[in-house]
Amino acid sequence: MDLDVKTNQLIQSDITNLQNELDIQKSLVKRLQNQLQSKIDQQDSDQVYKTIIQTVPDIVYRLDENGRIAFINNAIKYYGYEVDELINKDILEIVYPEDRDKAKYFVKERRTGKRRNKAAEVRLLTKDQKIKPFELKDSAVYESKSFILESEGIYKDNIATTVNFLGTQ
Repeated sequence: MDLDVKTNQLIQSDITNLQNELDIQKSLVKRLQNQLQSKIDQQDSDQVYKTIIQTVPDIVYRLDENGRIAFINNAIKYYGYEVDELINKDILEIVYPEDRDKAKYFVKERRTGKRRNKAAEVRLLTKDQKIKPFELKDSAVYESKSFILESEGIYKDNIATTVNFLGTQ
């Protein structure tokens, strides 16, 4: 009888250990499910923002630290350019030559706060070399309080006609 009791105790101990292990695995599975759902939610959110950026009528771009176009949205197609042909090109290549010094200063400027320039009027060249007036707006993207990552901004057609009215921001 002692053997049956000991065997029964061992079996009960094994069952308890297996239940504890199962609880731990359930907890891990639940944590992984939550992480996966969070990643799916983030991807959905990212897709919404990407869709908005690609469909706004303003030219939205991001420059690398050298002033080359790292991203530009589809609105650039209204000016005859394809997105792929401008990636890695200097932003100044599409600015009217007489405005390049002003645009270069504006793009390279790294002042912050009240001293920072927030907008500059420049002229953009379309692919077929037509001149379009633009307002260059700049907003810096910061990784921390003291380290600037890159310049980012929006060009908006500046011709005052109802045909060119795009809306408000």
